[in-house]
Amino acid sequence: MLFNQIAIIGLGLIGGSLAQVAKKKNLCRRVTAFGRDGKRLKEAQQRGIVDDYRIGFSDGFGEVDLVVIATPVGAIVELARDIAPHLNDGTIITDVGSVKAAIVTALDRDLPQRVHFIGGHPIAGTENSGFESSCEGLFVNRI
Repeated sequence: MLFNQIAIIGLGLIGGSLAQVAKKKNLCRRVTAFGRDGKRLKEAQQRGIVDDYRIGFSDGFGEVDLVVIATPVGAIVELARDIAPHLNDGTIITDVGSVKAAIVTALDRDLPQRVHFIGGHPIAGTENSGFESSCEGLFVNRI
């Protein structure tokens, strides 16, 4: 296993698909979803997309060593800033935003040096949204 615990913030099409791949390929011990809609998060857990979930963003990061922010681009910087104080030294944050310049500039400036930001990109998608549309094969042959 590469990671102890992966946190996915934003369990939509991309976040849900990443969760499924991480579980199928045993990339981590646990996948935890973070969000605001408890009903949807619970449903994702019941479907086996994630191991557990947290409502909100202020706790539950104790064993997380990779955070994937899979939210709309406009929310990425603020979320990364908000969760950084709760992360362990060496934790990696990545995102699936389709534009990078403003995100990278802000997070390189604002995140503590003990947390590492690596900008990502979704590389895949469909016309559908939500974890209900997620699938472990979304990223196959996309590079």
